[in-house]
Amino acid sequence: MDTWAATAAGAYTLTENSLYTTEAFGDYLDHLTDNGVLTITRWTFDGLRLVSLAQEACARRGLDAAQHLAVVHTRNFITLILKRSRFTDSEVRKLQRAADDLGVAALYAPGAAEPKVAEPQEMLRLGTSIGDYRGLILAEDRARFLADYPFDVEATTDDRPFYFHDTRLRKLHFLPVLGTV
Repeated sequence: MDTWAATAAGAYTLTENSLYTTEAFGDYLDHLTDNGVLTITRWTFDGLRLVSLAQEACARRGLDAAQHLAVVHTRNFITLILKRSRFTDSEVRKLQRAADDLGVAALYAPGAAEPKVAEPQEMLRLGTSIGDYRGLILAEDRARFLADYPFDVEATTDDRPFYFHDTRLRKLHFLPVLGTV
């Protein structure tokens, strides 16, 4: 169970969360049937770490995450869709049709074109982009992307289970933009 009820003041940002670790994502993948899917919906500004977690869990199983995940965006939310098997062309077309019918954007699906999406204002204020989802998934050097990213969105682990702690000390120049200094 995941809730934002206790995080309104940021009080539990540094609380451990074993739902969002590489090991947990590995368990999720291992428990899926071949055609089963895992979906997780998060706020757009904190969902990029979900991609990182899916990538790491897939990599540990010898899977190319770019063929096993999709990301859909609506308003302030993203939904990560992770499959144990590769997405088929037919499934990608079906996902795109559903996204179009619902008025949401498929930010990434294997082989699908990049959509034209308006940037949510909170992303722009943070100095990040909604295109970062696709950028991370397709990065030739994932480690470099993660190291250069303004926030720590690297996959969390059971030994480092702080999903919501993404502040990099070297990037604290963002705080005045957020109105917290």
